[in-house]
Amino acid sequence: MDNNKFWGNLGDNGNKTTNMRHQRIIIKIYIIIFFISISCFSFSDESCKMLSSKDPLTKNDFQIIRIKDNLSIRLDQKYSEISDKLGKLISTNIKPNSSSEKWDLFTYKYDSLIIKKARYWEEILYISVRDNTFKTLRGIMVGDNEEKVRKKYSNMRKLKNGILYLSFSFENNFETIFYTLLFVVKEREIIQIVVSIAVD
Repeated sequence: MDNNKFWGNLGDNGNKTTNMRHQRIIIKIYIIIFFISISCFSFSDESCKMLSSKDPLTKNDFQIIRIKDNLSIRLDQKYSEISDKLGKLISTNIKPNSSSEKWDLFTYKYDSLIIKKARYWEEILYISVRDNTFKTLRGIMVGDNEEKVRKKYSNMRKLKNGILYLSFSFENNFETIFYTLLFVVKEREIIQIVVSIAVD
């Protein structure tokens, strides 16, 4: 047997094996990157970086994220799109509006979550949470202290009743839309977070 030929073939097989290993490693890397990208995109790009008070507010700030599965609940989202993902509905309350039936206010109460919407307006108008199973886009949750909130949000205003709030406005079809984020504070600790919308 030609020894050179034998070792040459063995070398070729070795190169093929090494190449296959490299290909498998590259494929695994692509798969990891793909899943990281999906995770980040699931509740907006901003949630994938550490936002602070130096970062300007955007519409994406006005959402609540369920921690266990990163479910995003947004003001511009239709309630019907996520209602079956929120768990057991405890109660539904309807508050009639004196000026128009279409503005009758529906309140949906869950274990630690309250959502409100108008009768003929599918988009969510109000979100409230009272425990630490939810967080804001910048990572604030019930139980955090006031100092942490101020590190994450600039231009926070504080009312006499201890509520910290900030707002964001934009024009939409000749109307001014106001998004508001509230942190209810008791003894310098967050006990409730509310995201709401108003139209001028």
